[in-house]
Amino acid sequence: MTVNKVAVGTRRRRPRGAQAEGGKLRVATAGAIRHSADSRFEGGSRKNAANVTATVCSKLRKRGASLHDKARLGVGGRATILALRCRHEAEGLPFAVEDRLINVQAVPDALKQDFSITPPNTWLVGHVPWTEAEHRITACNADKGVAADLGIEQGAACLVIERRTWRNGEPITAVRITHPGRLYNLIARFTPTG
Repeated sequence: MTVNKVAVGTRRRRPRGAQAEGGKLRVATAGAIRHSADSRFEGGSRKNAANVTATVCSKLRKRGASLHDKARLGVGGRATILALRCRHEAEGLPFAVEDRLINVQAVPDALKQDFSITPPNTWLVGHVPWTEAEHRITACNADKGVAADLGIEQGAACLVIERRTWRNGEPITAVRITHPGRLYNLIARFTPTG
């Protein structure tokens, strides 16, 4: 990944309803994703180290949507998109790679946004209201590019979260976020219904 010196350090806010459990972050919902902090964050001396994050965006470009882009984002005709690739880091170590498409017709201000200052998701949530969202959670094995970006071996297991959002039926964004699988557990807690 080519880095254009656009890393921005931020302090990650704990999501509402989140609870700390040892080296894990548990989001209090019916289904939760747990991030298991590895040894560099355990042992007491660096308890808050996981809160220091940075986002490095590269491969930012405006282009006509390919057939694959159209299917992924749900746009047609001669749609124009903004394609981004970002690496998210904690304490200088990558924990996610984000591949995002933004529908320029729905979000023209994205072309003027400096994503080196505000990461794409943060900016979108703060500036672009949405009326519908879809999440898809899958697994994959890291290809050469993802492995290099995440600092893991090619073929390593990864957790993938894909999200699409719409505003009144118009596609806004499609994002694929890939995480090293060893950092996450999917947990669902439920009770029988009568």
